[in-house]
Amino acid sequence: MQIFKKIWYTLLTYFGVRRLTPTIYQKENHSIKTKFIQPAAIKIIKTLKSAGYDAFIVGGAIRDILIDAHPKDFDIVTNANPEAIKKLFKRAIIIGRRFKIVHVTINYHTLEVSTFRSKKQGKINQHGMRVNDNAYGEMDEDILRRDFSVNALYFDPVSNQLYDYINTLKDIEEKKIKVIGDPEERFIEDPVRMLRAARLAAKLNFNIDAPCLEAIGKLKDLLAKVSSDRLSLEIQKLFYGGYGQRSLEKLYALGLFSILFPQTQSCIENPKTSIKTQLMLSQAMYNADRRYLSQKSLSTAFLYATLLWWPLKERLRAINPRDKDYYKKFVDACNAVISKQQETTSIPKKIADGVISIWKLQVTFTKGDPLDPERIIRSPRFRAGLDLLTLRAHVNEPVW
Repeated sequence: MQIFKKIWYTLLTYFGVRRLTPTIYQKENHSIKTKFIQPAAIKIIKTLKSAGYDAFIVGGAIRDILIDAHPKDFDIVTNANPEAIKKLFKRAIIIGRRFKIVHVTINYHTLEVSTFRSKKQGKINQHGMRVNDNAYGEMDEDILRRDFSVNALYFDPVSNQLYDYINTLKDIEEKKIKVIGDPEERFIEDPVRMLRAARLAAKLNFNIDAPCLEAIGKLKDLLAKVSSDRLSLEIQKLFYGGYGQRSLEKLYALGLFSILFPQTQSCIENPKTSIKTQLMLSQAMYNADRRYLSQKSLSTAFLYATLLWWPLKERLRAINPRDKDYYKKFVDACNAVISKQQETTSIPKKIADGVISIWKLQVTFTKGDPLDPERIIRSPRFRAGLDLLTLRAHVNEPVW
């Protein structure tokens, strides 16, 4: 099969069909050291190459090594199809429906191995979004299907060769986030790429280029059509990856925060609550970044409790604290805020219950029985509740 493919592409070249040609950097012309590459990744590539396939490490790991960051994930691409990949490894499973990939486990490390993607489009829904993408191709086609140029370097750790098809090294040197292809087309294909652009810019402290900025401004409302589960996952990555404060600033600047958190955006636009809301969120993300760098746990419930605190406060303004059924009305307000947010991002019941527990503690801290502090301390959400109270104090928020 591989021989027929090579003959086919040779014929295409002969008849004038243009193909991308990479700049190939030899060992002495790049700064990538194989000692920084996970041994499991090298072993997988050696196995694929021994079976007659091409295989490379691609994307963020190579970029991170070049900018002296610590790579987290080593993704591998090959011209072997998923079934062929699976046959070569004892512990391998095929996952995914939209685009099949293989999870290969070597020495307790699980890595993603995917097949080169074709330029051919998979199934597209009525909004122009790609819903199926299992069309396989060659390396020069695969490059055009990647999202951003900074994720488009291919490295062969066996030959020590670095492949650069689209001047990625120049973009990294200039600290630019550029979409591969037409930004509008790529964002229509997958609107989540707009959030990834913001996340990459925040993570790397790079600037998003002008065509990409223009396309985001025009198409940001498409995010409302993305599944709530996917958006929830992206929010976790944005705010709990060690660069949450910069991510927040990028989302504001790009007009994306209002799509993700419309209730909170209303508080930011309200002159009475704008400054306190922004200060509190900025401090919360700063604290989260410090916890991440210290390898401390981060609570999803606390994240939502913080992001949605001011919308809750706005609803509570309509409730008299002296009402006999105040507590019931308080819980109803909590549920209303969470229910509204769930129209955009999924919040599983366990997380939602945690958010409400943190909010309930705000009442307990300020209106609870001072003679029973042990009961308060025993609450499983005590620490998170106290952290939220501290954030409120940081911005001099009136208690109630």
